[in-house]
This record gives sequence, C-alpha cells and structure tokens, in this order.
Amino acid sequence: MNLQDYSRILCIWAHPDDEAFSCAGLMLRAMSLGASVACMTATKGERGFGPGSDYTMETMAACREQEMKHCMKIYGVDDHSWMGFIDGELAADNPSAVQQISDKIASFNPDLIVTFDKTGITGHPDHIAVSHWVELAVRTSKDPCPVIHPVIKREWYENEGKRLDEELNLYFNIDQPPLADESECDMCIELNDHELEQKLAGLHAQKSQTNGLFNTLDAMQLKRMLSFEYFLKS
Repeated sequence: MNLQDYSRILCIWAHPDDEAFSCAGLMLRAMSLGASVACMTATKGERGFGPGSDYTMETMAACREQEMKHCMKIYGVDDHSWMGFIDGELAADNPSAVQQISDKIASFNPDLIVTFDKTGITGHPDHIAVSHWVELAVRTSKDPCPVIHPVIKREWYENEGKRLDEELNLYFNIDQPPLADESECDMCIELNDHELEQKLAGLHAQKSQTNGLFNTLDAMQLKRMLSFEYFLKS
C-alpha cells in the first residue's frame, strides 16, 4: 500500500491523543501529498486524570476539548468531529455509534480508514469497541474501503518499549501490544524532521495526558519512539 494512492483518509479513535500517538505522521504526510483527512473521536477523554487530581469529569472534558482543538490546528486537520460518548463506557454493541461512522463514511467517502485493531493496541476496552464499530460500519458500507491499524515497531519495543511500558504503563491493559517489523507491514511511515516536530507539537498540545512522557524521555528517546508509524491492513 502506498500512501500517495489515497486521497480521502478517515481516522477514527476513542480518545483525544489517540490520533497523535498513532497516526499524526500519516495524516501530515497524506495532507502534504494533497489528500483530505477527517478525524472522529468517540469521547472527550473525561476520565483521563489520576488519583488526587483537581479535575472533575466535566473540567477534564473541557480541558481535553481545547487541547484537541489546538492539536488539530497544529496538524492542519479541519474536519474533526466528536461522537459524543463517555470515556470508559464504550460498548461494542452500540448501533448508534456504528450509524455515526456509517454516515461519515457515506458523506466523506474515504478511500482509506485508520483505526485500532481488535486488541485496541493497549487492550483498552474503549479502543476495542471503536475497532468493532468500524468493522461493522465498513462491512455494511455500499463501497467498502481498506482499513489499516497501527502496530508497534518490534525493534523499538524490544530495545526500549518493554522497559518503558513497565515504567510508564504505556500498554496498560495488555501484556504486549501488537508488534511488527517493517517487512511485515502494509504501510510504513518514517517521519522526517519537520513531521516529527509537528507530531511532537501536537502531543505537547495535549499536555494533560502527555506531560509525564515528555518529563521522562529525552529528545532522542522520543524520536526513536515516535518517528516510525507502522500499519497493517485489517
């Protein structure tokens, strides 16, 4: 699969920042090639705060809504929509969610969809639910298009990621995320310096979720972690 062959790309995720970690480079590269990119986010990540935090679900939602708006502006994505569901409460059996995605597919007419695989990459139930919604929506589409999902670069995970997962709980609900070598993948994006700078800026914009990462890793560690985006076709 060659990214330049796709002109309308729809990205569908569960929480704000999922897109920045998973496919910021793909979105930036695609738009530089003239593609249109749309992004749907199922929830506002209103439970994305830790014990002892001053946030409530309402204030966290408001914070992450503004962070996401800033992130999308950095990436140049004008077509972003909230699906209106509650963080931590996504169910695989949700006909209204499937219908929202089906409606977006019908109106946007993507030729490529990017979302989670069946593991949700971290095992998060919300991620897994979104994966299921997309599968159902595409299956019933009049004009089905390819769906790809992110996987983790095996070399990075074995050298650094597994240790960081133990320290930072990156893949909190799964023993090991889906891994692949470049030769196994259907699409690989190696970010150039400008794309990586933009990707990092978008992650910085979502500081309520990413401060811990930036406070823990140095510039080279971040580059090794974030400058490759690997995808497999569903």
